[in-house]
Amino acid sequence: MREMESRTELVHAIDAQTVTDATAVNSGDVDRQGAEGMLFVLNVGDNGGDTLNGTNHFEVKVEHADDDGAGSPDAYAAVEADDIVIDATLAAAQAPDASGIIIDIDDAAEDQASYKFAYKGDRRFVKVTITPQGTLTNGNPMSLDLVKHDLSHRTAQR
Repeated sequence: MREMESRTELVHAIDAQTVTDATAVNSGDVDRQGAEGMLFVLNVGDNGGDTLNGTNHFEVKVEHADDDGAGSPDAYAAVEADDIVIDATLAAAQAPDASGIIIDIDDAAEDQASYKFAYKGDRRFVKVTITPQGTLTNGNPMSLDLVKHDLSHRTAQR
């Protein structure tokens, strides 16, 4: 069996917080440099009393960007199907749409769950955004972590 700790890096991308209709939250710029890929885990807690449906729901969008030449992200663009691996058997999961939305939590049966997806694209930077839609006064607790894998070298912790 091969040791994995030295070839992986755990990054806490979005702090555990209750996401409401007030504002979207995002991971910021996640730098993929030195990693062959990234596995994200989105943790979603119990809805606080709001009704999740086609109007009141949470969208999870993934975007990526090239290096601008100075070590910062250039303009972000939506990921495409070839850039993401996601378990399509999960009710809320979907292939990326034109906006990069890969998860749409629109039913009570879709909260209290963990969603994992992998980025396998070739851009240096990735950003994940959770956007509440409609009226979600009570919100859902959510957090996002990721594992960078097959590292050629470790980068500074975020």
